[in-house]
Amino acid sequence: MKSIVLKLFLIGALWNLISCAPPGGMETSKKSSGTSIQTPGNTGGGSGGSSTQTVTKILFESYSSQTQARTLFTMDLDGSNITPLDILGHTFIAGSEPSPNGEYIAFTSNKENGMQIWVWNKKINQTTRLTNFAATDKFSCVISSLDPNNIDHCLSWSPDSTKITFSVGLTPDRKIYAVDIHQPLIPTQVNQYSYDNTEPFFAPNNQRIIYVGMYENRTKSFLFSLNEQNQNQQYTSSATDYFENPSWAPQGDKIAFIKRLAGSNDKKAMWDDLNTGVITPLDDNPGAPQTRTGFVDRVPAWSPNGQKILFLSTETSTRRNYIHYYDIQSLRLSSVVNSTIEQYGDLCWLNDDKIIYTSNKFGGAHLFSATLAMPQPKQLTTVNQNLHPTLFRYTP
Repeated sequence: MKSIVLKLFLIGALWNLISCAPPGGMETSKKSSGTSIQTPGNTGGGSGGSSTQTVTKILFESYSSQTQARTLFTMDLDGSNITPLDILGHTFIAGSEPSPNGEYIAFTSNKENGMQIWVWNKKINQTTRLTNFAATDKFSCVISSLDPNNIDHCLSWSPDSTKITFSVGLTPDRKIYAVDIHQPLIPTQVNQYSYDNTEPFFAPNNQRIIYVGMYENRTKSFLFSLNEQNQNQQYTSSATDYFENPSWAPQGDKIAFIKRLAGSNDKKAMWDDLNTGVITPLDDNPGAPQTRTGFVDRVPAWSPNGQKILFLSTETSTRRNYIHYYDIQSLRLSSVVNSTIEQYGDLCWLNDDKIIYTSNKFGGAHLFSATLAMPQPKQLTTVNQNLHPTLFRYTP
C-alpha cells in the first residue's frame, strides 16, 4: 500500500490553500463553548427524522501567521459568535469535513507521522487516527480556487457517516481508498482500474462513489462510479476530453463536472441527468450550447434543493474572476460577484439563496456571504486567514 502526505502551501503565507463529514491514538480534548440552538430539523445523514432541535453553524479553518497554527472555528450563519473548536494536540488541520449526522468531523492533521486522516467524535470529545501512511505519497484534493497549489475537499463521507473516501498515491498512479471510522488504520482500496484516480465523492443517498480516472499523461480522463458492490460504471467517455471536479446533486440523480473542451484551453461547467443521460453545458444562452467561450470554470456545487449550480470561472482574455450560478429549470446563468482584482474560492451554500465564499479583497483570505437575489457581499471574518467553510449541523 502506498503511503501519503498532504502537501500544503501557504498563501502569501496562505492564499495557496484556498469549494458548500481503538488503535491510532485517542485523547480527550477540551469542549467548545458558545453553542446556541438555532433551528429545528433533522441532522441528516444516518440520523433519520428527528424532532430534536439541531444547531447549524459554519465550520471553517483559520491560520495564524504568528503561531503557524491552522485550527477549526465555528460561527453563526450571520458571522457572529466566532468560537474556536479546541481539538487537543492538533495545531495544523486541513480538509475538515463534518459527517452527515453531525457526530464527527474528519480532517487531516500533522500530529503524528506526517499528515494523516483523523476523526473527532463530538459526543465523547475524542480524536482517532484513521490512517498510518508514510510521508512519500500525497492526498489528492479538489482545487477550489484559481491558484493551482490551493487545496480543498480531500475527504468525502458516506451518507450513513461510517466511511470516508479519499485518493492517495503519487501521480500517475493514485488510487481510491475508503476507511471505516470504526475500524481505524485499515483503509481499503476500492477502485479497480489502473488509471490515475482522483476526486472520489460518495453519493448523498447510497454507497456509490464517483471519481475521475486519468491516463496517458493526463491528456484525457473519464468519470466513473463505483456501485455498492465496488463495480465500476463509466459515466462519460471521450478520446480527447478531460473531466474533473465531479459533484453529486443532493438527490443523487444528477452530477455536475468540469470538461476541458477538445482543441481548446476552455474548461466548461456541465451537468448530467443520470436518468436520461443528457449532458447540458452551463451556458448563458438557452438553446445554444457552448456559446460561452474563453473561460476556465472550476468546482461546481449544487444548491440544497438541487435546482442551482454554483461555480468559479475566469475569463482568460481579461482575467476577470466570477462566481456564477446556473438555474437548471430556467437555463439561465447569473453572476453573484466578479472582479479583476479579487480571487474567489471555497464555495459553500448556506441555503438555496445564500452562499459563503473566500475572497482576498482586503488582503489575505477572509470569508464573505452573499445572497443571489441582491448580492451585496458581507465580510464575516477579519482576523487571520480563514478558509474552507462548510455547514456543521448537529444535535447538542
